[in-house]
Amino acid sequence: MPIHPSDNEMKPSRRSTRWLICGLTALAPGCAAERAAITPSQVVAAIIDADNRRDLEAVAPLYSDDIEWIGPGGLRVVGKAAILERYREMYGQFRVTLTMSVEAETTDGNLAYVQGITRGALTPLDGGDAKLVEDRFVAILTRSGSNWRVTRLLWGPANESTSPSQ
Repeated sequence: MPIHPSDNEMKPSRRSTRWLICGLTALAPGCAAERAAITPSQVVAAIIDADNRRDLEAVAPLYSDDIEWIGPGGLRVVGKAAILERYREMYGQFRVTLTMSVEAETTDGNLAYVQGITRGALTPLDGGDAKLVEDRFVAILTRSGSNWRVTRLLWGPANESTSPSQ
């Protein structure tokens, strides 16, 4: 007579199933970052990291829907769709190599700002001289639940001899 395992032996426990699902979803792109509570400066660093990889899908959720960019020369871009179009243009034209250093971060409830400097280069994909970047920035972020998102990003040249990035 064959021996059959009992139902308890055949069915995974709810606990082991929950751990399996959590483990598998953590491997999916973007899932772990969405669930993890990260600091405002880590959000800004994640934007720079996504820029360096030219990864539009990674950068999009880091901005609020009502994002506003204010840059040199009167540049003003409003709304996530407009911002993402600017990213598509930049990623399509340049290899991005940037670093970021934080000079200050302040958090008060669901509002934060990060101040710092971005340095690096935008190198044309079709050849040519790189555009050097050395910009001071202030990013204003708001928190919804555990997720911080940039709602305003202001930047300009760190010094007069550096060409502003736009």
